[in-house]
Amino acid sequence: KPIAIHSEYRIDASEQDKVIYCLANTRTPTLEAVAHKIHEYEPTQALQQIQEYTLRILTNLHTKGLLKGEDINEQMVYDLSKITTPNNVRINLDLIGQNLQTPYFLHRNVV
Repeated sequence: KPIAIHSEYRIDASEQDKVIYCLANTRTPTLEAVAHKIHEYEPTQALQQIQEYTLRILTNLHTKGLLKGEDINEQMVYDLSKITTPNNVRINLDLIGQNLQTPYFLHRNVV
């Protein structure tokens, strides 16, 4: 099942959700960068503690194949493989619902 990314940082979220959110919103998606991003949101939490759970979570997700990772200069750089550019397809909205027996996505008339 794909990783869900929340639209905003939530202090009451699980540690995994915090790590995923910060991973998705960090320019350099490394353990250090993700941990520092979380620390920006929660400065009263010890950075060492954040780094420990961030390492555990990133390693677990990478091992399960839910994250891509590449060792660059002896540092793991993670990748959520998310779409960063919107798809360039326009759908003819007039066709949606024309035939309720055929789901709209089966119509091949794309403008």
